[in-house]
Amino acid sequence: MLGPYGSFSGHLMPGGMGNGSPKIVLAPGADPIHKEYSQGRTTKQTYTDSGQKWDWVKSNYMYSTFQVSSDDYEKFLAFMMQQMQKQPKPPEKKGS
Repeated sequence: MLGPYGSFSGHLMPGGMGNGSPKIVLAPGADPIHKEYSQGRTTKQTYTDSGQKWDWVKSNYMYSTFQVSSDDYEKFLAFMMQQMQKQPKPPEKKGS
């Protein structure tokens, strides 16, 4: 229950060959908190607020638990800085 605003229930999807649920691991640009997710399916998901009333069933959701340290974030930020430095510089604007 999400207070007066909504509710959620679901289950993890079964993976192939009895090896647990499907996972998304190390998606591009994922920070340390979002580095791994298990895939699930909702049995009920509702939201009501600001004049909106949504009701979903059988939609995908991603489930995660995590442990993250400041070292994990330092490694992530260093990697992202390297990637940004590899990007081509935008052309300089000419005077008008």
